[in-house]
Amino acid sequence: MRVIFFRYVQIIAMLVLGAIIGASLMNFQTGKRIDELHHVKDELTNELHDKNIRLQELEKSLEKVEGIKYTVKSLSIHVTLEKDDEFVQLELEKKIKELLLEIVGRELDDLDPLTIPAIVNKRKVLVEDDEYSLDVVNTLISEEVVMYLKAKRLATATIASPININ
Repeated sequence: MRVIFFRYVQIIAMLVLGAIIGASLMNFQTGKRIDELHHVKDELTNELHDKNIRLQELEKSLEKVEGIKYTVKSLSIHVTLEKDDEFVQLELEKKIKELLLEIVGRELDDLDPLTIPAIVNKRKVLVEDDEYSLDVVNTLISEEVVMYLKAKRLATATIASPININ
């Protein structure tokens, strides 16, 4: 009886020791990956900072050459969804910025304030097999174009299967 009890204690001790060693190795690998990601983030942050400084210097030199002209410098898109989904919201903002990218860098005097919201209003956008309808709520046009939209999920898009003709 003692031998059987001792054998069970050995098996349980080996399982616990294996779990501790496995968790330690997993923790080591996860920590290593987190350090790598922090390093990449720091590199990208430095690169972004350098490019922002360069952009500011180029804008200053451009103003000196051309005089003061007001141009669209950035886009700020704010999407409201019926059901909060941060990933879908970010994807919609990205797609809307792609649609409006051509107005960045253009002079404000050359822009028609009615056409900018019309580019996006009532447009249907596909995100992760779901179709969304966009409605422009408000738009502010200045050096930063700020647009507020409501997105409504219409339906799940279906991909048509190929037709076999024999």
